[in-house]
Amino acid sequence: MVNSAKKEGFRETEVYKEYDPNFEPHFDVTKRHGNFDLMVKSPFVYEVFKPNSLLGSENGSFTLVEHRIYSYLLSRNHRTDKNLVYDVPYNLVFPYYTEQGAKRSKVNAIRKNLQSRTFLLTVKMIRNLFGNDTKKMLELFNIDKPEDTSFNPFPTANHSGKFLRIELHRGLKYILGESQEQFTKGDLDMLMSFDREIYYPMYWEVRHNQKIDKEWIVPVEELKKRLGLEGKYPEFANLRRRVLEPARERFEKEYVEFTYALENPNKADTLILRFTKGPLDENGLIGYKAYSFEKTLQDYGLYPNFIKVIHNWVAVGFKSEVGFIWDEEYVNFSLEGFREEFKNRQKNKLAKKISSPPKYIWWGLRTGQWINHVIKRKAESQPLLFEENIGVKLPQETTLSDREVSEWRKMFEGELGKHCKTFEIFMDYNGYTLIEGKWVPQQDN
Repeated sequence: MVNSAKKEGFRETEVYKEYDPNFEPHFDVTKRHGNFDLMVKSPFVYEVFKPNSLLGSENGSFTLVEHRIYSYLLSRNHRTDKNLVYDVPYNLVFPYYTEQGAKRSKVNAIRKNLQSRTFLLTVKMIRNLFGNDTKKMLELFNIDKPEDTSFNPFPTANHSGKFLRIELHRGLKYILGESQEQFTKGDLDMLMSFDREIYYPMYWEVRHNQKIDKEWIVPVEELKKRLGLEGKYPEFANLRRRVLEPARERFEKEYVEFTYALENPNKADTLILRFTKGPLDENGLIGYKAYSFEKTLQDYGLYPNFIKVIHNWVAVGFKSEVGFIWDEEYVNFSLEGFREEFKNRQKNKLAKKISSPPKYIWWGLRTGQWINHVIKRKAESQPLLFEENIGVKLPQETTLSDREVSEWRKMFEGELGKHCKTFEIFMDYNGYTLIEGKWVPQQDN
Protein backbone atom coordinates (compact mmCIF):
# COMPACT_ATOMS: atom_id res chain seq x y z
CA MET A 1 0.00 0.00 0.00
CA VAL A 2 1.16 3.51 -0.79
CA ASN A 3 0.30 6.91 0.58
CA SER A 4 1.43 10.39 -0.39
CA ALA A 5 3.71 10.82 2.61
CA LYS A 6 5.61 7.63 1.83
CA LYS A 7 5.97 8.44 -1.86
CA GLU A 8 7.89 11.59 -1.02
CA GLY A 9 10.35 9.60 1.06
CA PHE A 10 11.86 10.48 4.40
CA ARG A 11 13.70 13.78 4.19
CA GLU A 12 14.04 15.05 7.70
CA THR A 13 15.28 18.54 6.81
CA GLU A 14 12.13 19.16 4.77
CA VAL A 15 9.81 17.53 7.28
CA TYR A 16 10.83 19.94 10.02
CA LYS A 17 11.23 23.10 7.91
CA GLU A 18 9.66 26.07 9.73
CA TYR A 19 9.86 29.85 9.51
CA ASP A 20 13.28 29.85 11.13
CA PRO A 21 15.77 27.28 12.47
CA ASN A 22 14.02 27.24 15.87
CA PHE A 23 11.18 24.73 15.82
CA GLU A 24 8.04 26.44 17.06
CA PRO A 25 4.36 25.52 16.69
CA HIS A 26 2.46 27.15 13.81
CA PHE A 27 -1.00 25.72 13.27
CA ASP A 28 -3.72 26.28 10.73
CA VAL A 29 -7.12 24.83 11.57
CA THR A 30 -9.21 27.67 10.21
CA LYS A 31 -11.09 25.82 7.47
CA ARG A 32 -14.58 24.34 7.61
CA HIS A 33 -14.63 20.56 7.61
CA GLY A 34 -17.12 17.74 7.99
CA ASN A 35 -20.02 17.90 10.40
CA PHE A 36 -19.10 20.92 12.52
CA ASP A 37 -19.86 24.55 11.79
CA LEU A 38 -16.65 26.27 12.78
CA MET A 39 -13.21 25.00 13.71
CA VAL A 40 -10.76 27.77 14.47
CA LYS A 41 -7.30 27.99 15.90
CA SER A 42 -7.52 28.50 19.64
CA PRO A 43 -5.89 31.49 21.41
CA PHE A 44 -4.24 28.87 23.62
CA VAL A 45 -1.75 28.22 20.82
CA TYR A 46 -1.37 31.79 19.54
CA GLU A 47 2.24 32.85 19.13
CA VAL A 48 2.08 36.69 19.06
CA PHE A 49 2.05 38.57 22.37
CA LYS A 50 1.28 42.27 21.98
CA PRO A 51 1.62 44.61 25.00
CA ASN A 52 -1.70 46.24 25.82
CA SER A 53 0.04 49.54 26.46
CA LEU A 54 1.30 49.56 22.86
CA LEU A 55 -1.95 48.57 21.17
CA GLY A 56 -2.40 51.00 18.30
CA SER A 57 1.10 52.51 18.50
CA GLU A 58 1.81 51.59 14.88
CA ASN A 59 -1.67 52.28 13.47
CA GLY A 60 -1.83 54.67 10.57
CA SER A 61 1.92 54.60 9.92
CA PHE A 62 3.05 51.00 9.33
CA THR A 63 2.93 49.55 5.83
CA LEU A 64 1.70 46.01 5.18
CA VAL A 65 5.23 44.60 5.24
CA GLU A 66 6.11 46.49 8.42
CA HIS A 67 3.04 45.03 10.12
CA ARG A 68 4.28 41.55 9.17
CA ILE A 69 7.75 42.27 10.50
CA TYR A 70 6.37 43.61 13.77
CA SER A 71 4.06 40.62 14.16
CA TYR A 72 6.96 38.23 13.63
CA LEU A 73 9.12 40.03 16.19
CA LEU A 74 6.29 39.94 18.73
CA SER A 75 6.06 36.17 18.28
CA ARG A 76 9.57 35.58 19.63
CA ASN A 77 9.87 34.40 23.25
CA HIS A 78 11.29 37.56 24.80
CA ARG A 79 11.09 36.25 28.36
CA THR A 80 13.74 33.61 27.72
CA ASP A 81 15.52 35.10 24.71
CA LYS A 82 17.67 38.09 25.69
CA ASN A 83 18.77 39.01 22.16
CA LEU A 84 18.16 42.48 20.80
CA VAL A 85 18.82 41.57 17.15
CA TYR A 86 16.53 39.28 15.12
CA ASP A 87 16.66 37.89 11.61
CA VAL A 88 13.31 38.11 9.81
CA PRO A 89 13.14 35.68 6.85
CA TYR A 90 12.35 37.24 3.48
CA ASN A 91 9.76 34.56 2.69
CA LEU A 92 7.61 36.03 5.46
CA VAL A 93 8.11 39.64 4.52
CA PHE A 94 7.85 39.21 0.74
CA PRO A 95 5.57 36.24 0.14
CA TYR A 96 4.96 37.24 -3.49
CA TYR A 97 8.55 38.04 -4.47
CA THR A 98 10.95 35.38 -5.74
CA GLU A 99 13.75 37.38 -7.36
CA GLN A 100 16.47 38.60 -5.06
CA GLY A 101 16.76 41.91 -6.91
CA ALA A 102 13.09 42.73 -6.29
CA LYS A 103 13.53 41.92 -2.63
CA ARG A 104 16.58 44.13 -2.27
CA SER A 105 14.84 47.11 -3.86
CA LYS A 106 11.99 46.75 -1.37
CA VAL A 107 14.35 46.13 1.54
CA ASN A 108 16.11 49.48 1.18
CA ALA A 109 12.81 51.36 1.46
CA ILE A 110 11.66 49.25 4.40
CA ARG A 111 14.93 49.74 6.26
CA LYS A 112 14.55 53.51 6.03
CA ASN A 113 10.90 53.40 7.06
CA LEU A 114 11.54 51.19 10.10
CA GLN A 115 14.28 53.47 11.36
CA SER A 116 11.97 56.49 11.10
CA ARG A 117 9.01 55.00 13.03
CA THR A 118 8.22 56.16 16.57
CA PHE A 119 6.15 54.82 19.44
CA LEU A 120 4.78 57.13 22.13
CA LEU A 121 4.86 56.30 25.84
CA THR A 122 2.77 58.59 28.04
CA VAL A 123 3.53 59.17 31.71
CA LYS A 124 0.52 57.01 32.61
CA MET A 125 1.81 54.15 30.44
CA ILE A 126 5.29 54.51 31.95
CA ARG A 127 3.90 54.22 35.49
CA ASN A 128 1.91 51.13 34.56
CA LEU A 129 4.95 49.51 32.98
CA PHE A 130 7.69 50.44 35.43
CA GLY A 131 5.90 51.17 38.70
CA ASN A 132 8.39 52.63 41.16
CA ASP A 133 11.43 51.55 39.13
CA THR A 134 12.04 55.06 37.79
CA LYS A 135 15.77 54.51 37.47
CA LYS A 136 15.27 51.60 35.09
CA MET A 137 12.89 53.59 32.92
CA LEU A 138 15.22 56.62 32.72
CA GLU A 139 18.14 54.36 31.78
CA LEU A 140 16.28 52.44 29.07
CA PHE A 141 14.84 55.49 27.34
CA ASN A 142 17.73 57.87 28.03
CA ILE A 143 15.61 60.64 29.57
CA ASP A 144 16.06 62.78 32.67
CA LYS A 145 12.62 62.45 34.27
CA PRO A 146 9.32 60.60 33.78
CA GLU A 147 7.53 62.35 30.93
CA ASP A 148 5.78 61.61 27.66
CA THR A 149 8.50 60.19 25.47
CA SER A 150 8.82 58.92 21.91
CA PHE A 151 11.26 56.24 20.84
CA ASN A 152 12.22 54.34 17.70
CA PRO A 153 11.30 50.67 18.27
CA PHE A 154 13.79 49.54 15.57
CA PRO A 155 17.06 51.51 15.87
CA THR A 156 18.80 49.55 13.10
CA ALA A 157 17.59 47.44 10.18
CA ASN A 158 19.96 45.83 7.67
CA HIS A 159 20.02 43.30 4.85
CA SER A 160 21.75 40.02 5.79
CA GLY A 161 21.70 37.17 3.29
CA LYS A 162 18.18 35.73 3.22
CA PHE A 163 17.11 37.77 6.23
CA LEU A 164 16.26 41.28 7.28
CA ARG A 165 18.31 41.86 10.44
CA ILE A 166 16.45 44.14 12.86
CA GLU A 167 17.44 45.50 16.25
CA LEU A 168 14.84 46.10 18.98
CA HIS A 169 15.00 49.17 21.20
CA ARG A 170 16.15 48.23 24.72
CA GLY A 171 13.01 49.73 26.23
CA LEU A 172 10.73 47.76 23.92
CA LYS A 173 12.68 44.59 24.73
CA TYR A 174 12.16 45.22 28.44
CA ILE A 175 8.42 45.76 27.94
CA LEU A 176 8.15 42.50 25.97
CA GLY A 177 10.26 40.35 28.24
CA GLU A 178 10.63 41.68 31.76
CA SER A 179 7.81 44.07 32.63
CA GLN A 180 4.57 43.05 34.33
CA GLU A 181 2.66 44.22 31.27
CA GLN A 182 -0.61 42.56 30.23
CA PHE A 183 -0.67 41.16 26.70
CA THR A 184 -3.22 40.42 23.98
CA LYS A 185 -2.43 37.24 22.04
CA GLY A 186 -2.65 36.99 18.25
CA ASP A 187 -2.43 34.29 15.58
CA LEU A 188 0.82 34.61 13.62
CA ASP A 189 -0.45 32.63 10.63
CA MET A 190 -3.46 34.91 10.24
CA LEU A 191 -1.48 38.09 10.80
CA MET A 192 0.99 37.04 8.11
CA SER A 193 -1.85 36.38 5.66
CA PHE A 194 -3.42 39.86 5.72
CA ASP A 195 -3.25 41.79 2.45
CA ARG A 196 -4.50 45.16 3.73
CA GLU A 197 -3.02 47.40 6.43
CA ILE A 198 -6.40 48.15 8.03
CA TYR A 199 -6.92 44.50 8.98
CA TYR A 200 -4.12 44.72 11.58
CA PRO A 201 -5.56 47.43 13.89
CA MET A 202 -9.05 45.99 13.46
CA TYR A 203 -7.78 42.52 14.36
CA TRP A 204 -6.13 43.74 17.57
CA GLU A 205 -9.17 45.76 18.63
CA VAL A 206 -11.40 42.71 18.20
CA ARG A 207 -8.93 40.43 20.01
CA HIS A 208 -8.52 42.84 22.92
CA ASN A 209 -12.23 43.45 23.41
CA GLN A 210 -13.57 39.92 22.85
CA LYS A 211 -11.54 38.81 25.88
CA ILE A 212 -13.65 41.20 27.96
CA ASP A 213 -17.14 40.67 26.56
CA LYS A 214 -18.91 39.28 23.49
CA GLU A 215 -20.30 42.76 22.82
CA TRP A 216 -18.42 46.03 22.46
CA ILE A 217 -20.20 49.38 22.29
CA VAL A 218 -17.88 52.08 20.97
CA PRO A 219 -18.38 55.61 19.61
CA VAL A 220 -17.55 55.79 15.91
CA GLU A 221 -14.98 58.56 16.44
CA GLU A 222 -13.31 56.54 19.21
CA LEU A 223 -13.07 53.49 16.94
CA LYS A 224 -11.54 55.60 14.17
CA LYS A 225 -8.97 56.95 16.62
CA ARG A 226 -8.08 53.43 17.75
CA LEU A 227 -7.68 52.34 14.14
CA GLY A 228 -5.44 55.29 13.23
CA LEU A 229 -8.15 56.84 11.05
CA GLU A 230 -8.65 60.19 12.77
CA GLY A 231 -9.89 62.80 10.32
CA LYS A 232 -10.77 60.16 7.70
CA TYR A 233 -14.14 58.88 6.51
CA PRO A 234 -16.38 61.68 7.82
CA GLU A 235 -19.31 59.86 6.22
CA PHE A 236 -20.17 56.62 8.03
CA ALA A 237 -21.14 54.98 4.73
CA ASN A 238 -17.53 55.29 3.57
CA LEU A 239 -16.18 53.89 6.85
CA ARG A 240 -18.54 50.96 6.49
CA ARG A 241 -17.60 50.35 2.85
CA ARG A 242 -13.82 50.79 3.18
CA VAL A 243 -13.14 49.41 6.67
CA LEU A 244 -15.94 47.65 8.55
CA GLU A 245 -17.37 45.51 5.77
CA PRO A 246 -14.01 44.30 4.36
CA ALA A 247 -12.84 43.41 7.90
CA ARG A 248 -16.08 41.61 8.68
CA GLU A 249 -15.74 39.53 5.51
CA ARG A 250 -12.04 38.79 6.10
CA PHE A 251 -12.64 37.71 9.71
CA GLU A 252 -15.62 35.53 8.85
CA LYS A 253 -15.30 31.93 10.10
CA GLU A 254 -12.19 32.90 12.09
CA TYR A 255 -11.81 33.26 15.84
CA VAL A 256 -12.18 37.04 15.41
CA GLU A 257 -15.49 36.76 13.53
CA PHE A 258 -17.80 39.67 14.33
CA THR A 259 -20.93 41.50 13.23
CA TYR A 260 -21.73 45.18 13.69
CA ALA A 261 -24.68 47.55 13.78
CA LEU A 262 -25.41 51.15 14.72
CA GLU A 263 -26.75 51.51 18.24
CA ASN A 264 -29.26 53.99 16.86
CA PRO A 265 -30.10 53.31 13.20
CA ASN A 266 -31.00 56.97 12.76
CA LYS A 267 -27.74 58.33 14.16
CA ALA A 268 -24.32 57.14 12.99
CA ASP A 269 -22.36 57.98 16.12
CA THR A 270 -22.11 54.71 18.09
CA LEU A 271 -21.41 51.15 16.97
CA ILE A 272 -22.19 47.78 18.55
CA LEU A 273 -19.72 45.03 17.65
CA ARG A 274 -20.78 41.48 18.53
CA PHE A 275 -18.17 38.72 18.61
CA THR A 276 -18.80 35.06 17.85
CA LYS A 277 -16.14 34.14 20.42
CA GLY A 278 -15.95 35.67 23.88
CA PRO A 279 -14.19 35.38 27.25
CA LEU A 280 -15.35 31.82 27.89
CA ASP A 281 -13.73 30.63 24.64
CA GLU A 282 -10.22 31.83 25.48
CA ASN A 283 -9.04 28.69 27.34
CA GLY A 284 -8.75 26.81 24.06
CA LEU A 285 -9.90 23.30 24.97
CA ILE A 286 -12.81 21.77 23.11
CA GLY A 287 -14.67 19.55 25.53
CA TYR A 288 -13.28 18.21 28.78
CA LYS A 289 -12.48 14.61 27.89
CA ALA A 290 -8.86 13.53 28.31
CA TYR A 291 -7.88 11.11 25.55
CA SER A 292 -5.74 8.03 26.08
CA PHE A 293 -3.06 9.23 23.63
CA GLU A 294 -2.34 12.51 25.45
CA LYS A 295 -0.07 10.92 28.09
CA THR A 296 1.76 8.99 25.35
CA LEU A 297 2.37 12.15 23.32
CA GLN A 298 3.58 13.89 26.45
CA ASP A 299 6.01 11.03 27.16
CA TYR A 300 7.38 11.33 23.62
CA GLY A 301 8.13 14.99 24.30
CA LEU A 302 5.57 16.78 22.13
CA TYR A 303 4.98 20.41 23.01
CA PRO A 304 1.83 20.94 25.13
CA ASN A 305 0.51 23.22 22.37
CA PHE A 306 0.77 20.38 19.86
CA ILE A 307 -1.05 17.99 22.17
CA LYS A 308 -3.84 20.49 22.73
CA VAL A 309 -4.34 21.01 19.00
CA ILE A 310 -4.50 17.24 18.46
CA HIS A 311 -7.01 17.03 21.34
CA ASN A 312 -9.20 19.62 19.63
CA TRP A 313 -8.98 17.96 16.22
CA VAL A 314 -10.10 14.65 17.72
CA ALA A 315 -12.85 16.34 19.76
CA VAL A 316 -14.53 17.74 16.66
CA GLY A 317 -13.71 14.94 14.23
CA PHE A 318 -11.51 17.22 12.14
CA LYS A 319 -11.14 16.13 8.51
CA SER A 320 -7.55 16.51 7.35
CA GLU A 321 -6.64 17.97 4.00
CA VAL A 322 -5.40 14.54 2.86
CA GLY A 323 -8.74 12.90 3.62
CA PHE A 324 -8.65 11.07 6.95
CA ILE A 325 -10.76 11.87 9.99
CA TRP A 326 -9.06 12.62 13.32
CA ASP A 327 -10.39 10.33 16.04
CA GLU A 328 -8.91 8.60 19.07
CA GLU A 329 -8.23 5.39 17.18
CA TYR A 330 -6.43 7.25 14.41
CA VAL A 331 -3.94 8.76 16.88
CA ASN A 332 -3.45 5.60 18.95
CA PHE A 333 -2.96 3.34 15.92
CA SER A 334 -0.69 5.90 14.26
CA LEU A 335 1.50 5.82 17.37
CA GLU A 336 1.65 2.05 17.03
CA GLY A 337 2.79 2.54 13.44
CA PHE A 338 5.42 5.03 14.57
CA ARG A 339 6.82 2.65 17.17
CA GLU A 340 7.07 -0.11 14.57
CA GLU A 341 8.77 2.19 12.05
CA PHE A 342 11.17 3.55 14.68
CA LYS A 343 12.14 0.02 15.76
CA ASN A 344 12.70 -1.11 12.17
CA ARG A 345 14.86 1.92 11.39
CA GLN A 346 16.98 1.24 14.47
CA LYS A 347 17.53 -2.37 13.40
CA ASN A 348 18.39 -1.50 9.79
CA LYS A 349 21.93 -0.14 9.67
CA LEU A 350 21.33 1.43 6.26
CA ALA A 351 18.07 3.18 7.16
CA LYS A 352 17.84 6.88 7.95
CA LYS A 353 17.40 7.23 11.71
CA ILE A 354 14.69 9.39 13.29
CA SER A 355 16.67 11.99 15.21
CA SER A 356 13.70 13.82 16.75
CA PRO A 357 10.72 11.57 17.54
CA PRO A 358 8.37 14.36 18.71
CA LYS A 359 8.83 16.38 15.51
CA TYR A 360 8.51 13.27 13.35
CA ILE A 361 5.34 12.18 15.17
CA TRP A 362 3.78 15.63 14.68
CA TRP A 363 4.58 15.54 10.96
CA GLY A 364 3.48 11.92 10.57
CA LEU A 365 0.13 12.43 12.29
CA ARG A 366 -0.72 15.40 10.06
CA THR A 367 0.29 13.70 6.80
CA GLY A 368 -1.18 10.24 7.43
CA GLN A 369 2.26 8.60 7.46
CA TRP A 370 0.89 5.47 9.18
CA ILE A 371 -2.60 5.44 7.62
CA ASN A 372 -2.18 1.91 6.22
CA HIS A 373 -1.52 0.60 9.72
CA VAL A 374 -4.48 2.61 11.03
CA ILE A 375 -6.86 1.14 8.44
CA LYS A 376 -5.70 -2.39 9.22
CA ARG A 377 -6.01 -1.94 13.00
CA LYS A 378 -9.42 -0.26 12.77
CA ALA A 379 -10.69 -3.23 10.80
CA GLU A 380 -9.24 -5.67 13.35
CA SER A 381 -10.78 -3.81 16.27
CA GLN A 382 -14.29 -4.04 14.76
CA PRO A 383 -14.47 -7.34 12.82
CA LEU A 384 -17.40 -8.12 10.54
CA LEU A 385 -20.23 -10.14 12.10
CA PHE A 386 -20.33 -12.51 9.15
CA GLU A 387 -18.48 -13.32 5.93
CA GLU A 388 -20.27 -13.52 2.61
CA ASN A 389 -19.90 -16.80 0.69
CA ILE A 390 -18.07 -16.17 -2.55
CA GLY A 391 -17.12 -18.42 -5.40
CA VAL A 392 -13.37 -18.17 -4.83
CA LYS A 393 -12.12 -18.51 -1.26
CA LEU A 394 -9.47 -15.84 -0.69
CA PRO A 395 -6.99 -15.85 2.20
CA GLN A 396 -8.44 -13.73 5.01
CA GLU A 397 -5.20 -11.89 5.71
CA THR A 398 -4.99 -10.56 2.10
CA THR A 399 -8.61 -9.48 1.63
CA LEU A 400 -9.81 -6.02 2.61
CA SER A 401 -12.83 -6.07 4.88
CA ASP A 402 -15.82 -3.81 4.27
CA ARG A 403 -14.58 -1.51 7.01
CA GLU A 404 -11.11 -1.24 5.41
CA VAL A 405 -12.68 -0.49 2.03
CA SER A 406 -14.78 2.18 3.70
CA GLU A 407 -11.64 3.79 5.13
CA TRP A 408 -10.01 3.75 1.68
CA ARG A 409 -13.12 5.32 0.17
CA LYS A 410 -12.85 8.17 2.67
CA MET A 411 -9.26 8.69 1.56
CA PHE A 412 -10.38 8.71 -2.10
CA GLU A 413 -12.97 11.40 -1.35
CA GLY A 414 -10.27 13.55 0.27
CA GLU A 415 -7.11 15.17 -1.04
CA LEU A 416 -5.36 11.90 -1.90
CA GLY A 417 -8.02 10.93 -4.45
CA LYS A 418 -8.40 14.22 -6.29
CA HIS A 419 -6.21 13.08 -9.20
CA CYS A 420 -8.10 9.80 -9.73
CA LYS A 421 -11.34 9.84 -11.72
CA THR A 422 -12.79 6.70 -10.10
CA PHE A 423 -12.39 4.75 -6.89
CA GLU A 424 -11.20 1.75 -8.93
CA ILE A 425 -8.33 3.79 -10.42
CA PHE A 426 -7.46 5.07 -6.94
CA MET A 427 -7.33 1.53 -5.52
CA ASP A 428 -5.29 0.29 -8.47
CA TYR A 429 -2.85 3.13 -7.87
CA ASN A 430 -2.54 2.01 -4.23
CA GLY A 431 -1.88 -1.62 -5.12
CA TYR A 432 -5.33 -3.30 -4.96
CA THR A 433 -7.49 -5.03 -7.53
CA LEU A 434 -11.15 -6.13 -7.41
CA ILE A 435 -11.73 -9.92 -7.68
CA GLU A 436 -15.13 -11.50 -7.12
CA GLY A 437 -16.35 -8.41 -5.34
CA LYS A 438 -13.35 -8.32 -2.95
CA TRP A 439 -10.37 -5.99 -2.91
CA VAL A 440 -7.09 -7.91 -2.78
CA PRO A 441 -3.42 -6.88 -3.13
CA GLN A 442 -2.10 -6.96 -6.67
CA GLN A 443 0.24 -9.87 -7.37
CA ASP A 444 3.76 -9.28 -8.71
CA ASN A 445 4.21 -10.76 -12.18
